[in-house]
Amino acid sequence: LGVLACYLSPEELQALAPLHDPLGPVERSLLACAASGVLRQHGRVAYALADLLRSASLAGVRPRELRAWRGVVPELGVRFLQRLSAAQVRALLPELQAAHLTPAQASVLLMQAVRTEN
Repeated sequence: LGVLACYLSPEELQALAPLHDPLGPVERSLLACAASGVLRQHGRVAYALADLLRSASLAGVRPRELRAWRGVVPELGVRFLQRLSAAQVRALLPELQAAHLTPAQASVLLMQAVRTEN
């Protein structure tokens, strides 16, 4: 589906290519669309993608791959951010703009970043 996935509704995605693998090709396309602003940050597809990512095992996600998630980080919530390793936080921080985070999310990331420096 490639970039066309970014223009489908959640129902269309479910019928054509259900979201099930955080590192799968459809999911990567959606993450790229979210990162570039094509996918609405607070839209239903972004929420569906965030639900999938929240349930993912973070142990298998490399920091480089996590950078692609930047477009949906605001939807992932504080608990998700608290699960990140030090390396994942270091990789993700430069990719985020504070304006897109809630104050609680920004606080969690900053506290983790400070903790990893010590």
